[in-house]
Amino acid sequence: MLLAFVAVRLVALEVAGAQEPKPPTPHRPAADAKAPDYQSQIAPLFRKFCAGCHNATDKEGGLVLDDYASLVKGGKRGAALVPSEPNRSRLLLMLAGTSKPKMPPEGNEGPSGDEIALLRA
Repeated sequence: MLLAFVAVRLVALEVAGAQEPKPPTPHRPAADAKAPDYQSQIAPLFRKFCAGCHNATDKEGGLVLDDYASLVKGGKRGAALVPSEPNRSRLLLMLAGTSKPKMPPEGNEGPSGDEIALLRA
């Protein structure tokens, strides 16, 4: 029975020219997962952890995190966020410590694992 279902599914995909969807991973949420709301979920994290240095007045590294357009535009080193591509998003790499400089700077509170996961979504 299962084999028949798989065969029918493969034929349907082949006829439609589609590919089997990739399973969700921590870095790629399920296709039906709702993206976080910038104003209510993401902006408060930037205000809490980043706004002290990355605001319209200070612009540390040329990066302003006051609004979504500025976030995508990035700073002196390019885009801070690549939408739907967390592994190419400089901001997320810096939070993870895999890109220099690590953010936030030593001695400053950083986002929790759950908060970083929200930024990755």
